[in-house]
Amino acid sequence: MRGKLLLLLIACSPGLALAQPAPSPLFRLYLEEPGVYRVTWDELVAAGLGEKPRPSARIGLESFGTAVPIEVDDGGDKKFGPGDSIVFLGDRLRGEYSYLDEYSRFNCYELRFDVASPARFAPMAAPSAQGRDTAALRSTYHIERDLLMLRFPEQPNAREETWYWAKLTHLDREPFEQVLDLHDLQGEAMGADLLAAALRVAARRGHQTNVPGAEVQRGLDQVFGGAETVTLTLGVRGWSMPRTKADREIKDHAVEVLLNGARVGLDEWNGRDHHRVTLELPASAFLHGDNRVGVRVPPRTIGKDSTEALIDIVMVNWVEVSYPLSPEVGPAQVTFTLDDEHGGQKVDLVSTTREPLRVYTTGGRRFAATAGADGGATFAAPDEPMTYWASTRAGMRQVDHVVLDRPSRLRAVDQQVDYIMISHNSLMEAVEPLAEMHRRRGLAVSVVDVQDVFDEFNHGVVNPRALKDFLSFAYHSWQPPAPRFVLLVGDASWDYKNTVANDAQYADWTYRPGETTHFVKNSSIPYAEGSELNRRNLVPTWPYGTYQGHAASDTYLACVDGDDDLPDLAIGRFPVLSPEEVEAIVAKTIAYVERPEVGPWRRNMLFIANEDSGFQRRTESTADEFQAKGFAPFKVYPPDKLSVTDEHSLGIVNALDTGVNIVHFLGHGGRYIWRTGPPDLKLNRDLFTLDHLDTLQPTRRLPVVISLTCYSAPFDHPTADSIGEKFLRVADRGAIAVVAASWRNSPSPTMGKLLIEELMTPGATIGEAVTRAKREIKQPVLVQTYNLLGDPAVPVAAPGEVDVDLHESPHHLVLRARANLGDFSGRGLVEWVDQDGKVAFSEAFELSRPSLTGGLVPGRLGPGTQVLGARVYMWDEARGVDAVGWAGVNPPPSSQAASTAQAQPAPPPEAGVENGSSGEVS
Repeated sequence: MRGKLLLLLIACSPGLALAQPAPSPLFRLYLEEPGVYRVTWDELVAAGLGEKPRPSARIGLESFGTAVPIEVDDGGDKKFGPGDSIVFLGDRLRGEYSYLDEYSRFNCYELRFDVASPARFAPMAAPSAQGRDTAALRSTYHIERDLLMLRFPEQPNAREETWYWAKLTHLDREPFEQVLDLHDLQGEAMGADLLAAALRVAARRGHQTNVPGAEVQRGLDQVFGGAETVTLTLGVRGWSMPRTKADREIKDHAVEVLLNGARVGLDEWNGRDHHRVTLELPASAFLHGDNRVGVRVPPRTIGKDSTEALIDIVMVNWVEVSYPLSPEVGPAQVTFTLDDEHGGQKVDLVSTTREPLRVYTTGGRRFAATAGADGGATFAAPDEPMTYWASTRAGMRQVDHVVLDRPSRLRAVDQQVDYIMISHNSLMEAVEPLAEMHRRRGLAVSVVDVQDVFDEFNHGVVNPRALKDFLSFAYHSWQPPAPRFVLLVGDASWDYKNTVANDAQYADWTYRPGETTHFVKNSSIPYAEGSELNRRNLVPTWPYGTYQGHAASDTYLACVDGDDDLPDLAIGRFPVLSPEEVEAIVAKTIAYVERPEVGPWRRNMLFIANEDSGFQRRTESTADEFQAKGFAPFKVYPPDKLSVTDEHSLGIVNALDTGVNIVHFLGHGGRYIWRTGPPDLKLNRDLFTLDHLDTLQPTRRLPVVISLTCYSAPFDHPTADSIGEKFLRVADRGAIAVVAASWRNSPSPTMGKLLIEELMTPGATIGEAVTRAKREIKQPVLVQTYNLLGDPAVPVAAPGEVDVDLHESPHHLVLRARANLGDFSGRGLVEWVDQDGKVAFSEAFELSRPSLTGGLVPGRLGPGTQVLGARVYMWDEARGVDAVGWAGVNPPPSSQAASTAQAQPAPPPEAGVENGSSGEVS
């Protein structure tokens, strides 16, 4: 009794814990193609299983939470060990709105070793063959290659298939061709020479210009005859939109289908919806072996009596063939269905290699080989329709990847986090110093491996919706207060499908009139590295639907509360590929937060517009609004379409080198430029480019850049760099953060004002300021396609407010200013601004308290000079505090947009009392 009591006390002692059993391993098996798969003991040991055999009865497989039947080949000892393997029927990853998945090439199966009641194939005994008819077998296989990315106008969040195989036009000399391997075609077939001759005869009987496809079919039937048929189906889609057709009966699109060089079908249709071309062809028209299926767009005119060519562009999406299958199974596995799906027939398979066949079905059954030396399989077909897979042991597929799961706790509800950093595994170490800096600031920070998000919220499969689901779970289910900030650490790419990224394969616009063989391209500048291989999709983004196709939207991932598309979390991104790029951004972010440079640069704002007078007026309105709050606007407005010179670009460079708190651009732009010039691209001049960023001087005076133009930060582009990305990515200079669009839009000056107002609110963080502005602007395309590049939790370098009073005495303008800056010992700067918005003169003060009194004698100004008002800036470098204010003279003169070739730097604070002014410190 005493021994038992002592044991109980030890177990319950708070200082001691009972040893917990090691968790059972979980493996993720990744595969692309459907088929019978075999995973061996050696593969699992190499991935981390360990050398100890496991009970076979506890091994289970799941796919997206659903049990998958398996067969454990353990030699009969009920232990999974050396020499053993696991067999299962794997399927491709199915897309939500397309045949192939929209976000990942690989499906994932989860293999566990601690399942109480795992699913197994139900073994079926081979029945007697007597009295049963032999079933006719049919094989169907689908070929689809996602090589070309299109852009279709979409409703917000409406999903649209965007990837296609080939682009065909009426100008193409050669047809698109795909080889179909029909070596296992059942029945007699003609030889190649006889087949070619027969096809020519059939084509002559059925082929006349613009006759329906049925006439071609009739010609084939006359030549070949026979009951056995092959169904050939093509998935196509119209891309062009004919502007004019003289004859309304002429269809928008037409395709001819060729078999081994001869035309066997014609189809026509209208519109840009998905379209299927289906042909029922005699099986004897095909070769045993390779058959060439071709597709071409025939040249047509816009009317019967016209010679003007009809522009016709068609996208090929996929090819599918269904044919009678031979019952002979060779080294490669085969899949088939039965022509008669009512059951009761005999399936009789022959193994040409004499290796035993195994037959598995999608219904979870397994039919063994019949006894005998030939290794064949004979069984009675079940009543319900299903798909069968037949394979020898040697013919079974290998999975593409075997990955041992790293345990994570993202679904544990006992955690509280202010800041979630979701990083690709290769970048987690590089971002950790940033996380530690925010921890020193008092935030609870969690750095999460993006693969753990996919594992826990999408069963191991890459999908951006898993990011949204995770953030929603953390927001609602973790301990309060809910997370405030999210940082995505890693670049994104819309092309996860292709190993080689090729910009020529991506549509930069929806269809443009006149486009033919090649996509109309917008010029771009490639990334310095990483464009030769598609390895940029480290942390995916959401493809938000716009009138110009999909656009990258991190904001959508942060819309987690309610049914609206307004962000509930402040979200930002580091669009980077390498640890070195992360380190560069982290270094300047930490310096900005922990070693801020307080001084007059923090009241500077740079306003840039192109030559358009409307853009300039709207920009001037915003500049005036913030000048009336005490900020110093620098302006670069090119005067006309063709007068952009290096001086304008140099003005931007000089302002950035001097230091500005906000950069505001409104105008025409592109991926890698802020641009000015007429619609004729040959006459455009680039105002600011990626190359200009390389000329900047190292500085800690980093601005927040607001780029109100089209797609100046499409960070999901697989090959092209952008001005928004490089502003953030360039080391020791550039920007602390960038707010810019990922695709085309109509820029909103109101949004620019809202962003600056929120950013210049003392105490605001960059991300929360952007979130508040978006929640106020509400316009879906602007909210979703303008993304924040940078750390959302960084506090903005926003000055406090100086209360300025300006009144007139008989001979002076008297200024009194006071700020709530506490125990202050610093400096003050007063700038008197004339009617053109320029600093007429300034005066600087050493201050022992945050207040001052100054004065101006207007009579000492030059002829015609009027005083618009006075700007006051106070700062204490030691304490890192500052404030800005403004007072205007009533009535103020009307402001005019100045054509400034070069932004003028702010006068240094050491500039003493200038002639014409007087002042004293109070």
